[in-house]
Amino acid sequence: METTPRDKLLARINRKDWWHVPPADPKAYPKRGKFLASTFREAKFWGRPLDTPIRVSVANPIIWV
Repeated sequence: METTPRDKLLARINRKDWWHVPPADPKAYPKRGKFLASTFREAKFWGRPLDTPIRVSVANPIIWV
């Protein structure tokens, strides 16, 4: 079975650990959703990340070319 670039991208996204920095305002989630960073260092830029990474499962992303 031949893998497409889209399949390779999804596999890479889904196998990584993602870091989340909780917002100061708990009501912010409905407004903006949950932002994730691919490294702990990147997440530290926005504040104090959670101690454990989050696993994601992306199935049907929107990709603009």
